[in-house]
Amino acid sequence: MPDAALAGRTDNRSTAIFVGGIVAIGCALRLFHLGTQSFWLDEALSVAYARLSWPQFVHLTVARELNMLPYYLLLRGWIRLGSEEGIVRSLSAVCSIATLPLMYRLGKRLLGARAGLIAVTLLALNPYHIRFAQEARGYSLMLLLITGSTLLLVRAVASASRHSVALWVAYVVTSALAAYAHFYAGLAVLAQWTSVAIIRPGGLPTRAFALAAVAIGVLLLPIAAFVLLGHADPATWIPIPTVRRVEYLVYSLLGGDNTTGARVFAYPALLAALLAAGFGARAAWRADRRDNAAWHFALIVAGTTVPIVLVLAASLIKPIFVDKYLGECLPFAVLLLAAGLDRLRPRALSVGAGVLILASSIHADVFYYRQPDKDDWRAATEYVVASAQPGDDVLFFPRFVSAPFDYYRASLRATTQVAVVIYPGTLGEADIEDALSGLGHDHGRLWALFNQDGRAGAAVRDSLAHRFPILSDRQFTGVRVLLYDLR
Repeated sequence: MPDAALAGRTDNRSTAIFVGGIVAIGCALRLFHLGTQSFWLDEALSVAYARLSWPQFVHLTVARELNMLPYYLLLRGWIRLGSEEGIVRSLSAVCSIATLPLMYRLGKRLLGARAGLIAVTLLALNPYHIRFAQEARGYSLMLLLITGSTLLLVRAVASASRHSVALWVAYVVTSALAAYAHFYAGLAVLAQWTSVAIIRPGGLPTRAFALAAVAIGVLLLPIAAFVLLGHADPATWIPIPTVRRVEYLVYSLLGGDNTTGARVFAYPALLAALLAAGFGARAAWRADRRDNAAWHFALIVAGTTVPIVLVLAASLIKPIFVDKYLGECLPFAVLLLAAGLDRLRPRALSVGAGVLILASSIHADVFYYRQPDKDDWRAATEYVVASAQPGDDVLFFPRFVSAPFDYYRASLRATTQVAVVIYPGTLGEADIEDALSGLGHDHGRLWALFNQDGRAGAAVRDSLAHRFPILSDRQFTGVRVLLYDLR
């Protein structure tokens, strides 16, 4: 008996060391080059929102920014540490790092200790998760909360002790916070309930589960009212989903990317996921319902697929498919891969598939660090501020893209006064001439900055080029800066 206890303690110590090492690697990957890239539009809007006075903050929340509310509340305190890119993004990095040990615990609960170790390793290297960690947005917090919500649900279902009430309350609060961290996370909660409906867990306290579901529904009523009253982003910019966009999401969830060469690595990941489904379904079919193995697998599959299927179905009426909005599927997709790798036989096949999946992730990670993908508002603003003359005007299209320019201009403490001309954000081609008619010879020069402008932006540029000579045309990553002579 003492020998067995000693062996158990040794195994626990080895597991703790392994998980700690993986978390350390994940921490390094999420902090590496954290402040290197410029803030892009949405990140600058996050900072601007967090800097508002409390009355302004409450007004904007009620009017149009209820989504990601928990993140914005945390960011209000976090930016007291500083408003530089690395400091602001470190909030997301901390949330991302905190998700890693939770992933191990969830994987261990659902699939066993070995699968839990595989899951935390896959998530630590997952490029999708790393990108969320380096984004001043609420996605990493949402993933932390939805992972915690799922773990709490599994623990609450398995618990018959007096502590189960606390677990159910924690599940309700965490699930509701996840949905407020990003509205689409509510689909992951719905996926949890779908798994319970498909395969009822043994020993499920039906009354407690029903009360928890009702409580979550009540807490999410403000979101429903917010959306139904039209306060949410109308999302007119979202295109119709294509096979390629769905393919990109699948690659990302499986630890690869859609970059050149990464697809070669992603195919084994897809094969492993399919094998996981097959082997897992076989194991679930043979499992004793009393140990809930069948429900555990149903939970993983539902979490991976239900949000995607629902969003694609809704997109038949109105396009709402955005790959990063479906990031809540990531923990479940990672668990699906872990289940497959744990069950694959012979063991050499499992090891080979695992190596290729990790190679896919590492390839995508290296590509991410080497190829900056965020709009370079820092360089664009520095260029305008350094080249501006007194009396110059600045035009933005669309109008809301002025946020990153304002952020960087304030940080540069520019002395040259630049009058800002905000171009209407709901411009149609028919009123371009009327909107630009106010520009004339009483103005000196006009800086025009275009970002995420599409067809309407091209129409604005054509109209300006027809009226005024172009003095310079500079292209930065995601931002085009033109200088016109209005005299």
